[in-house]
Amino acid sequence: GSGQLFRRVGSCCEQRGSPVLRVSALSDPPVAGGSAAGGASSTATDFLACDNVVGSASWARLALRCQDGVSRMHCSVRYHPVEHSWQIKDLGSPNGTFLQGVRLAPSTWTVLEMNAGPCHVRVGRVCLFLVVGDFVSSKVAPNVQPAIIQENFEASPAVIQGPPTNWEQRLELDNKLRKKEACRRTASEVLDDARRADSYHDKALDRRTNRCEWDQHTTELAAAATSVAVQLAQAFADHQPVSDGHQVGPRRFQEVPPADCHEPCKRPKLTGDTVVFHAGEQNH
Repeated sequence: GSGQLFRRVGSCCEQRGSPVLRVSALSDPPVAGGSAAGGASSTATDFLACDNVVGSASWARLALRCQDGVSRMHCSVRYHPVEHSWQIKDLGSPNGTFLQGVRLAPSTWTVLEMNAGPCHVRVGRVCLFLVVGDFVSSKVAPNVQPAIIQENFEASPAVIQGPPTNWEQRLELDNKLRKKEACRRTASEVLDDARRADSYHDKALDRRTNRCEWDQHTTELAAAATSVAVQLAQAFADHQPVSDGHQVGPRRFQEVPPADCHEPCKRPKLTGDTVVFHAGEQNH
């Protein structure tokens, strides 16, 4: 499937050594009649006991660039240490991989029978000749890292980092995993946050409800108190001297509406002689 990584299954023991597969690639192989096509070229390489990628990618073990019908990750060849056999698998290429003229099923390892002679594998317009070579000691053989194989529709494999190879890389990877695990919220923390949010919304709803009831009750009390205060102002302000010394008469007294005294935006403009008693003090 997508993102599947094929890594090395194992390696041969040091007593036996690492097997080698001789691979010769011939582009534009001879057509029927024995004549070679124009521009034919050949290349040879050795496959070790790991996943050897064949394709047009530059990082492939056998890079077949500028070849028609060859995918970036076309097929893979490996040596199975348990079954002691070389195997090949098509990596989902559109044009397919043909072994001895038979198309291979994608994502299925097929054993290469090389007892009677070399195997012929066709990859696009390139013909591969696979022959078992001599065993190379594991101490002399190069340390080849297993290739990371991706599907055709995935991103560049250069973005994907390989497994750690030394102690520093393993320590760095372990620290990253620990930090990621530490930052992950547990189920109990998520549940506590949900409960806390529900409790906050419930309390806010209660405050809004209680505030509405309290404001209505306070408005009624304030209106009643203002009415009493204005009545007292009318009673005490009649014919009382004000700051300039003249007497306040009943005709010149302006009554302030009780309901509008508590809202500044609705407070009327006071003209003439206006007397208001507030908290026991007389204001003009």
